[in-house]
Amino acid sequence: MTDHQLRTYFGLTERALVRLNAMRDFPKRDTITNRRDSRAVDLFFDRMSGLEPPARNSAPSVDHF
Repeated sequence: MTDHQLRTYFGLTERALVRLNAMRDFPKRDTITNRRDSRAVDLFFDRMSGLEPPARNSAPSVDHF
């Protein structure tokens, strides 16, 4: 995920992106591709909002009414 894609997807301002880059826990860019792992970014924002990531190798839950 490039910085432009990140800003567009999450609706971030340039200043917000600079502040996120300064955070220790924010996923860093890959030096070869100059992109961030989109899954790591999603997990970062889930953790910041208090959502627990789904358990590994778990089947998606289905609500039956």
